[in-house]
Amino acid sequence: MATTECHIATSRSLLEQAEREYRAGDVLQVSEKGWGAAAQPFVPSPSQGEG
Repeated sequence: MATTECHIATSRSLLEQAEREYRAGDVLQVSEKGWGAAAQPFVPSPSQGEG
């Protein structure tokens, strides 16, 4: 899977988890999952290395 597709899939998964947490009333986890989904485009891929 291409890096962009991987980030999109991860973001969607996090948003689905956030929806479940919202229904369960856990707003802290909703916030965490939402932040994680929004940050996905900025997560470096393993092939980019650290420097």
